Amino acid sequence: MRRTLWAFAVGLLCLGSPAKAAGIQLLDSGPALSGAIWYPCAAEPTHVALGSLAVPTVDWLPGAKDCPITGTKLPLVIVSHGNSGYFALHLDIIEALANAGFVVAAINHPGNNANDMSGRGMSVWASRPAQMVRLLDFMLNEWKDRAAIDPAKVGLFGFSLGGLHRAGSGRRSTRFSQACL
Repeated sequence: MRRTLWAFAVGLLCLGSPAKAAGIQLLDSGPALSGAIWYPCAAEPTHVALGSLAVPTVDWLPGAKDCPITGTKLPLVIVSHGNSGYFALHLDIIEALANAGFVVAAINHPGNNANDMSGRGMSVWASRPAQMVRLLDFMLNEWKDRAAIDPAKVGLFGFSLGGLHRAGSGRRSTRFSQACL
């Protein structure tokens, strides 16, 4: 099983086109869309200040801020952080995906992130699928570089609470089901 997972991960990373650095665009459109988008980029990385998106232990990320996207028809991966995490919690995986030719988007989950733990109980779990669908809709319909995404190649991953995205009674969100088919 472990070998199969490693083979899958290596294969997934080899599907994209190589790039020099992960381009990064910060999202700061209020609590519903607060995070970042990473993508293949030919520019050299620098320190990207997070400003209001900073968390107690991280105030910058490596990347090439707002650089032009390298490639077309790129697959999209939506990343969901775990309980009390933040949008760049899985930065090593995010950067590897972006450098392999994927567009990667992640947000802070309102009420359940490193800067805001005001959400309580089942509402934290119940709101995550809708937040991920909102991010997917933004990426495919509103993001300024949406033409670089292949809408037929969309995936979602997360760890811990970030991996529990199910809508209804054990069914995937219809929006993600349609995007991933």
